[in-house]
Amino acid sequence: MPTLRHAAAAGQVASPLHDRVLVLDSHVDAPLDLGIGPHEAAVDGGGQVDLPKLERGQVDAVAPAVFVPQGPRTPEGKATVFLVGDPAKGGEINFTGLNAAWSQRFGTADQPNKPARSTVKVAGRVAPGALVEIEVVAARAH
Repeated sequence: MPTLRHAAAAGQVASPLHDRVLVLDSHVDAPLDLGIGPHEAAVDGGGQVDLPKLERGQVDAVAPAVFVPQGPRTPEGKATVFLVGDPAKGGEINFTGLNAAWSQRFGTADQPNKPARSTVKVAGRVAPGALVEIEVVAARAH
């Protein structure tokens, strides 16, 4: 059974190695309000991550994963547009064309709602030759 003496010996072996390598925590769960109030980053608090904990662990870099709660479902909704680079445009996405088509469907007299939108360039779609995929989340009016 490991003892405190074993832990100290392991620390003596690991410490020189730890000093020579970059220590990266590749998934730090950070609250959306990190740095504010009870999640002040400089305070050694009860959360999973703060600067004192990172310093004690001798962590050099982090890749934060920030939880962002879903907003309310509204008639406007939320859309994510995935665009593949258009070969006819030298592999660039046709963002101008997307905006022109979008404005014909949303924010019009017939459809005044304008969903929030994120646009992402992707390497390809499942359907061969497809340049656009749109994912939409919306709430049904009751």
